[in-house]
Amino acid sequence: LIQKKWTQNSRIYLKFKKPIYQEVYTRLLDNNLSKYYDQFVELVASSIEDFTFVEYDDLIKMNMSRSEIEQFRIINPNI
Repeated sequence: LIQKKWTQNSRIYLKFKKPIYQEVYTRLLDNNLSKYYDQFVELVASSIEDFTFVEYDDLIKMNMSRSEIEQFRIINPNI
């Protein structure tokens, strides 16, 4: 199918679908943690309230640095 489209048009458009949870992304962006957005979504974070279910071990598995974990504590002080 890709070859056929390329032969016909000499261009291909790909569209990737990824859930965008605006409030989750915004909160992470505000705290310089947006690069972890996909990993939080994998933890099923679809709203700000879901951050309360994140555990310290989850942050370690994401390979967050100590300073990033401190930044996340602004979002969830119970970490």
